[in-house]
Amino acid sequence: MSAFLNHYSLLLAGAAIILIVSVVRLRQGWRRTDWLVVGGLMLGMLAIWLIFRPTATTTAGVDEVDSQIGAGTPVLLELQSPF
Repeated sequence: MSAFLNHYSLLLAGAAIILIVSVVRLRQGWRRTDWLVVGGLMLGMLAIWLIFRPTATTTAGVDEVDSQIGAGTPVLLELQSPF
């Protein structure tokens, strides 16, 4: 269960925020501005997910990485998990 929450925490938080805003904004009726707010929030969450989602590396192997960095100077490498 904790692995599921770790992997999908951004999506779950986004869905919770959209649900809360929808309930608060739409409980007084279905006005056009309310739909625009909820739709804008959904588009914003989608944009955030597309920007921050993990993607596959474009590097083929160790030799390619070795040729791209360093050249004799110290380099700080940051390794990140896709989740």
